[in-house]
Amino acid sequence: MNVTKVLLVGNIKNVLPWRESSIPTVKRSLLEKHTYSDRVVILQEDITVMFWIRSQRAPFLCVAKAGYPFDYASIPRGLSCIFKHNDRRLMIGALVHDIGFNHKYGGLEMQAGFLRELSKYYKYPKFKRRIVELAVRGNIARHLFTTKTKFDFECQRFSNIGKHYD
Repeated sequence: MNVTKVLLVGNIKNVLPWRESSIPTVKRSLLEKHTYSDRVVILQEDITVMFWIRSQRAPFLCVAKAGYPFDYASIPRGLSCIFKHNDRRLMIGALVHDIGFNHKYGGLEMQAGFLRELSKYYKYPKFKRRIVELAVRGNIARHLFTTKTKFDFECQRFSNIGKHYD
């Protein structure tokens, strides 16, 4: 898997903390229980990411509508001195990964690959990419990927992912 081109429409930095956002979104009770609830932000405008992978015939299209809850990259607090969860070079890959995760699209390996390749495209440092990739392929991630949650169902209302055919 090798990302050759990315087309981004929308401003991924246009977000508000979920407690301050007036856009209707996922039920607040679910957001309060989210592991990283203090970092969850609400997208204030639609974001479209289209990316091409060398081995695929059609590009992938990922859409997050205004109101989508996004926790950037889920970096554990102990590692936050090395990894910044809102680093722009990691944000696009993290968004695509989160949406794919919510939709249970294509398997855990595919989602880890999307995150790795998009962060590589945006020149995120190699050793950090490797650690992030290991984290999103771990046992906890595997368990979460195979379990449908209310949070996933709610997030699906605000997002979509799949191959884009003209």
